Amino acid sequence: MNGHRRAQSIVRAFRPRIGRSDVVVTGFGSFPGVPRNATADIVRELAALGGFALRVVSHRSRDFAVGRGALALPSGREARASLMILPVAWDAAGALVEKEARATRARLVVMCGVAAPSQPIFVEADATSARVAKVDALGVRPRRARSMAVTRAATLEVELARGAIDRALTAEPVASVPGVLVTRARPDNAYVCNATAYAVATARLRAAHGFLHWPKDISREDVPACARALGAMIDVLLAARGASRDPLRRAP
Repeated sequence: MNGHRRAQSIVRAFRPRIGRSDVVVTGFGSFPGVPRNATADIVRELAALGGFALRVVSHRSRDFAVGRGALALPSGREARASLMILPVAWDAAGALVEKEARATRARLVVMCGVAAPSQPIFVEADATSARVAKVDALGVRPRRARSMAVTRAATLEVELARGAIDRALTAEPVASVPGVLVTRARPDNAYVCNATAYAVATARLRAAHGFLHWPKDISREDVPACARALGAMIDVLLAARGASRDPLRRAP
């Protein structure tokens, strides 16, 4: 089965359970040149902090795993969460996020991927329709765009997100993460991560959405602190989404 058909099969076979989540959080699996994706480790650690695990849901990709459970947030509130590790696939990743977000009527979608080996965390302000001619984890090279690239803005509060992560990393420094910045999409660096953010931005979801690029070389020892920083950001962003209308539960 070629890569395009394999990706389509993964999307068709994914039938998320109807339910409720406050937030969908995603990381990515491996891809050419990156056998270990730190965002997969961070998402699994976030699940472990909530006392649940992710399970592989497709025999066509060992990198596609999903789990649902409750996250105890730093504020003392509890959030219903859908956590996903996505295959690095041009034709699948965005569609899988959209399916889960619609099934759970999520209020927030936070997507994560890796970029340079050593860099600040980038909170992306937008995503572009541009695609670099680079193969994905299934061996697929993207179709050539027929028109000028356009951008779509992230709808989560990017400065609020940046500030929340910055405060968390100030309180618990992480040697392999030198700071947090808000950045714009770069057409010359538009790989599957950007394509996923763009797909979600054009999906007309009710959820606020955005993407974080983490440094590729986060050490395994730093993963728990990164997961806690991500949880702190989610806490702040969910509160900004209007807890009075759909209140989060207080953790026992």
